[in-house]
Amino acid sequence: AMAPLVVHEIEQHWPAVPRRSYLGALIEKETCITLAHRSCWSTTARLKTSREEGAGLGQLTRAWRPDGSLRFDALEEARAMAPQALRELNWANVYTRADLGVRAIIVKLRDCHSRFERLGVDDAMARLAFCDAAYNGGLGGVQQDRKLCALTAGCDPAQWFGHVEHHSAKSRARWQGYGASAFDINRAHVRATVPLEPRRWRYAQWLGV
Repeated sequence: AMAPLVVHEIEQHWPAVPRRSYLGALIEKETCITLAHRSCWSTTARLKTSREEGAGLGQLTRAWRPDGSLRFDALEEARAMAPQALRELNWANVYTRADLGVRAIIVKLRDCHSRFERLGVDDAMARLAFCDAAYNGGLGGVQQDRKLCALTAGCDPAQWFGHVEHHSAKSRARWQGYGASAFDINRAHVRATVPLEPRRWRYAQWLGV
């Protein structure tokens, strides 16, 4: 039911987006515990712990340090990338405005793709994978992983699959409460959203491949 809104936001803010169906896969991965879950594709989707809050369709996240000071705020970061397009987005309406939620995802991905284009990553599928890894685990982590790859014989830092995906400084120890490590969670996110299976094909008919 939200496909027309997603298509409209793509046309308005990034008509050249590679792999349009990825946007559907990303929103599903961020909001759907199962496809029948009440938070699936809902602006009310929320992950809240004492140190972190993930909000809305794109699970825009803000996190706090133990002393209560703000560690980062992905919503404000997205606003800074497109102050005009996202001027109305704030923490008061992030759970109600689907249009702004989708727009924030598009703005973040557009910014990331242009960054990797400037870094010489020409392959659109590789850029999509790098940007998904960055969406889930932060751009700094991806850049760190690319540097590790560049220092490794036979590893191409411009390619994700088969290359950068295997090299990381991320912790491989299981996180308490998650049952998986930061490394496993990040890599699984890319595998779940970037290839056509298991999710993208679901949205190809509505959003385009």
